[in-house]
Amino acid sequence: MRPLIMLLLLVSSSMVAIGQSETQSSDQVSAPFSIAISPAHQIVKSGAALWIVVRLTNVSSQAISVSNAYVDSVDISYSQNVWIGSVQLAARSALPIHIQTHSILRMLEPGESMNNITELSPQYDISQPGRYTIQLWRLVSSNPKDGMVMSNKITVTVTE
Repeated sequence: MRPLIMLLLLVSSSMVAIGQSETQSSDQVSAPFSIAISPAHQIVKSGAALWIVVRLTNVSSQAISVSNAYVDSVDISYSQNVWIGSVQLAARSALPIHIQTHSILRMLEPGESMNNITELSPQYDISQPGRYTIQLWRLVSSNPKDGMVMSNKITVTVTE
């Protein structure tokens, strides 16, 4: 099972610009996509699932291939940062033992966007009431030297 998850992580982090003819160094690469997120609900009860709507837009002049990989309802193509209040990073909780996986591969033309939804709750302990700030990020390609794209930050309130 572990090799399958590692393979999905590798595949999910790949974002390849089709037709790119020249190699650029990491400081010259401009991201071929942007990420905008919004909460499915601004207020969530403690213990309930926290869903995030993700919009990825091709901002390049070429078609790009976008892969998304899911473990249960979490899109692992995106890494997640979570803060309690404005500073403290939320503690990670254990992932469920039963894991279902699937992946999606799609081409996006220049200017085209795709929407998907991902769950946050299984990855982070957000059981304490308070305001949580969330930001997603994704590697530009399978080469970490190409950098990453950060989403906007959103704030969600967890109540008792």
